[in-house]
Amino acid sequence: MNISVWEAAVKEGKVDESKVKVFYTTPEYYDYNWTLNKMDADTKAKLKEAILSMNSEDNEIMELLQTDKFIETKNENYEAIEKVAKQLKIIK
Repeated sequence: MNISVWEAAVKEGKVDESKVKVFYTTPEYYDYNWTLNKMDADTKAKLKEAILSMNSEDNEIMELLQTDKFIETKNENYEAIEKVAKQLKIIK
């Protein structure tokens, strides 16, 4: 379970912490990858700026995704996930 989902469930009283405890939290990882393809460079730059400027105080999307910001990423940041997916034969 994503830590943000856990924290929201606790905050909303959906978890009885006397019965359930966190025993492990994974290291942070890049999540919610938004990929821009097949559009002109100007449109891509404007869309990228719009996404990266979002914050939790002014955007319903951020609340739905339970995050407070988006950050720029690159393909190399997903190498560990790709490696595990290949080991599990989820991808080739």
